[in-house]
Amino acid sequence: MSALDAILVADSSGRYVAVNPAAETLIGLSARQITGKSIADFSLVTFDFKSAWTHFLEEGHARGEFRLRRPDGEVRDVEFSAVAHVGPDRHVSILRDISEAKRKERALREASIRKDHFLALLSHEIRNPLGAVTNAIHLLQVLGAPEPRQREARDIVQRQVAHLTRLADDLLEASRASRGKITLDKIDIALDEPVSLGVEAIRAAIEKRKQKVIVTSPSIPIRVTGDVNRLAQVVSNLVHNASKFSAEGARIWVTLDRGAEAIIRVRDEGFGIAPDHLPEVFESFSQFNAQHSGEQGLGLGLSLVRDLVGLHGGTVVASSEGIGHGSEFVVSLPIAPPVSGEPA
Repeated sequence: MSALDAILVADSSGRYVAVNPAAETLIGLSARQITGKSIADFSLVTFDFKSAWTHFLEEGHARGEFRLRRPDGEVRDVEFSAVAHVGPDRHVSILRDISEAKRKERALREASIRKDHFLALLSHEIRNPLGAVTNAIHLLQVLGAPEPRQREARDIVQRQVAHLTRLADDLLEASRASRGKITLDKIDIALDEPVSLGVEAIRAAIEKRKQKVIVTSPSIPIRVTGDVNRLAQVVSNLVHNASKFSAEGARIWVTLDRGAEAIIRVRDEGFGIAPDHLPEVFESFSQFNAQHSGEQGLGLGLSLVRDLVGLHGGTVVASSEGIGHGSEFVVSLPIAPPVSGEPA
């Protein structure tokens, strides 16, 4: 307790028999006006005091938050704690004014919503001109370039447009995920299908770096209930991440396995992840190894992987033995219920 805490002593019915000056200041009434009332008489209906008080009498503790309306009409956010029995019919509770903390919390939440809307708008606005530039590049390819320097310039533009398009796509997907706008078209599928699609989606980038993706799967297909395209996106993002942080000519292993759950492992022999960075690899805009990547990004790919896997009822974890020892990402997904006549 502190001197600023509003301390109130109640009888077994929850009605107050004594309060300190801080309680008078917070509630906006004198001790005489508060006596005989319960906190429910001063609050907006956002907290079940009756259940909380019963829990306190039985268990010795109760806690909650509510909005308190003062006589002058001001509303304050308050934390309620029932803390001690000081006699057979005397019980102490504390009220703390948390209005400022709640105001900051609401401001942060509103700022996050505005950020998400801005990112969604930005990604759409970026994609529009990129589409026109992509069409112009295709036209230049059809017409041909008479000089090597012109062809080189066209190829540079094509590569950078592809990179910008991926960044815009990442922004849009991250915005959709944070606003809960991603929907899944779930069907019963063999896990090999989205894995193959995900690897194929970035094969050109892998081959450009002379890297090799080694896919291993069991002879009996592992079946899950999921969205083929979204699971392919998970695999594509993980393999792309492995490629980005691996040297030219490196190997990347994608392994499917079955235990209590369906497992997708993506392992590389790249730069690795420092132990203190492992907890943040799935956070949005994380740039834990940016200085070791030849291709800069927004740090949204792994965050999207986490969100998409979560929407499938699964989990994803990262591990690494440290810098210089590569990394491994393991996706675990619920196995689809067996169909009639199929072994479990």
